[in-house]
Amino acid sequence: MKALLIALLLLTSVAGACPFCAPSEADLFSELQDAQSVVLVSKVETKKYKILEVLKGQATVGKIVLAAEPKGTSSPQGGLLLTTAAPANLPYWSDAPRYLDANEIAFVRKALPITRESQAKKWDFAASYLEHPSSEIANAAYSLLAAAPLSEVQKRAKVPSNAKLLSWVKNGKIPEERRALYLLMAYPSFTKADTPWLKSALFHPKLSPMSALLGPYIVAYLQVTGSSGVSEVQKRFLSAEAPASRTLTVTRALALVGHRTSSQPLKDTIRAVFLKEVAHPVRGPYAIAPLAVWKDYRAAPTVEKLGSRKDTWIKVAVIRYFRSFSGAEAQAALGRLSKVDGGLVSRTTDAYKVSDLGIE
Repeated sequence: MKALLIALLLLTSVAGACPFCAPSEADLFSELQDAQSVVLVSKVETKKYKILEVLKGQATVGKIVLAAEPKGTSSPQGGLLLTTAAPANLPYWSDAPRYLDANEIAFVRKALPITRESQAKKWDFAASYLEHPSSEIANAAYSLLAAAPLSEVQKRAKVPSNAKLLSWVKNGKIPEERRALYLLMAYPSFTKADTPWLKSALFHPKLSPMSALLGPYIVAYLQVTGSSGVSEVQKRFLSAEAPASRTLTVTRALALVGHRTSSQPLKDTIRAVFLKEVAHPVRGPYAIAPLAVWKDYRAAPTVEKLGSRKDTWIKVAVIRYFRSFSGAEAQAALGRLSKVDGGLVSRTTDAYKVSDLGIE
């Protein structure tokens, strides 16, 4: 069961989202975007509010509505924002009101038109608010970009500047998940001069294997060290006794580098790591997808043996591996697997795609 849960975590990563990022589902921008109505209110009494201004929707100024108690603290130059995902004519509004300061209300006014724009314009908007002094705004900006593909995230590195991104990466007061995003935005600009601090950060004994920064640090480190850094990463994070729960981030980072790099020596070195991983008695199934995407058939004998495992998700992974090849050898392997579970083989028709790796 534990292995199945880990597999599901790997396979259900948000398609197209920035790898290693975890956008909030309750940030200010998302609330504005999902709301049918957005208003500024004054508190009349406990859980009762008077609408002062309508910013979105069909609400009526002066109407009294019901909602939960407010979040945050009041500001002399601010106001109380109330939204609802339900129709405005209902007496009870679905969301708790938020106390916002003047800057946050100004952000709301600018953000509301952007909620109707293209994703590209939303990402442009978010990039200009990264690490805003307001935690509400900073979290909204992060969440917008964290849900974007890596290529789109990196296009916007110039908005704050690589220097600013690097200063944020090194600022331990900033939450790790935000620093992870900034590291992914900035690493294409890194050079060998960045090797010492990256090495110190990546191999620091206090860096948790569950840290949001681990994957981005590996990606950035291999950006500046090339194939010579792979063995260091492998030795530290992919020991034979390490459980899959502590290596999935590492192998995802390696898959990202192996897929994106233009260095053939680095590609070859990373593929050798996955060929070793696929033979691991516990972690083997998690190495199948990258090898399939890279059309590396050298793993075929080992992968086919994994098809004898009782776990259905592993059998599916094995079948999809062979579906990723069109040659007679792959067809013969599918034929042998059909003798074990013909129904599953016939139902599993999808080849592996890059989107299955969770790296774009």
